[in-house]
Amino acid sequence: MQKVINYYHQELTKLDIPRLKEQHVHKLIDAQPKTADDVKLILQGYAVTVTNENCKKIADTIAEIVK
Repeated sequence: MQKVINYYHQELTKLDIPRLKEQHVHKLIDAQPKTADDVKLILQGYAVTVTNENCKKIADTIAEIVK
């Protein structure tokens, strides 16, 4: 299980999203959002602004891993 989590973390970190911190990455791994809107919904609880394009990248990356 730890290998899977590390893989998620690596892939999300590779995206190099500005202002996205470790705590945000961990929350995204826990929630596994399927759409860009889901990503925005998860991150709205934090003081972080992520563009729609970056939200789509995050959702696409997670969807690709889940397959």
